[in-house]
Amino acid sequence: MADGSRPTTLELNFPKIGKTLHAKLLWDMNPQLCELFVESLPFTTIYSHTTASGEGMYAPTRVVGTVPAKHMLLTEMPHGTLTLSTDNYKTLGLFYGRITEPLPGFPPVAQVVEDDLDDMRVVGREVWLSNTVSHDPIDVTVRVVDEKEQA
Repeated sequence: MADGSRPTTLELNFPKIGKTLHAKLLWDMNPQLCELFVESLPFTTIYSHTTASGEGMYAPTRVVGTVPAKHMLLTEMPHGTLTLSTDNYKTLGLFYGRITEPLPGFPPVAQVVEDDLDDMRVVGREVWLSNTVSHDPIDVTVRVVDEKEQA
C-alpha cells in the first residue's frame, strides 16, 4: 500500500446504541499492523467488556497474521486506544478509561478522535450493561472512511 493511498480514518458504527466513533490509524507507530487491519475491512463483530481489569472492550476478529508491531502496557495507553491482536487473542480492543492491570498490552492500531471521546464512554457503558445486565449483544461495523467523506 503506497503512502499516498493509505486511509487515515476508521469508523466504528454501533447501530443499537446510535453512536458512531471515528479513529485515526496509527501508521507511524505500526504500519504493517495498520495495513493488515485495513485489508480486512469492512467487518461486523460484537463487543464484550472486560469484567475485572477496568474500562476496556474487546471484539473478536478474523484478522490473522504475524507482523512486527510496537506494544504498550494497557495501563499506559491513552483513553480511546484501539488495539489489534492478530496472533493470539485475535481481538480489536478499545480502552475508554482506567485499566487496573498492568498487563503487557496489545499493539495500538488507531486512536479515537477527541470529538468522539464522550460518545466512546457512552458506548463503553452500554457494552458493560450488555455484558452484565441485558445480555443483548452490541454489534459494531468497522470500516475505512472514504477521503471524500472526511472533507
